Amino acid sequence: MTDDFGFFRASEEDLAARTALADQAVSALRRAGLPAWREGVDDPATSGAVVRTEPDAELASAAVSASRRASDDVLDAAVESLTAGRPEAPEARRPGLEGLRMRSTLIEVLICADLLDELVRTRPLVAPGHC
Repeated sequence: MTDDFGFFRASEEDLAARTALADQAVSALRRAGLPAWREGVDDPATSGAVVRTEPDAELASAAVSASRRASDDVLDAAVESLTAGRPEAPEARRPGLEGLRMRSTLIEVLICADLLDELVRTRPLVAPGHC
């Protein structure tokens, strides 16, 4: 199936599987004590883990992904710093640094919840016996 612009979209069956996986990821992150939600579904527009499902069939780098959203205060400070011409200021870099630092935590939680495949699990992201 294609959208209005001719891009191939995932089938309804694939979208249902992606949605189920995204729901499992949100549940695992919440069980780990992290604020988490699905983007556009139960999205409180605050900081925390955001789980996205991608409807695209061809161009998506990941059918389901998780990342961290910075708080509005952090984002406002970054925008203010950048518009003032201070891209090197800590405030401008903080959203990206927070996201990078949280990435391994999100990955660890999803590995321990058995939601990432064996290929990812074989990489040394989680210490043996950590889960």
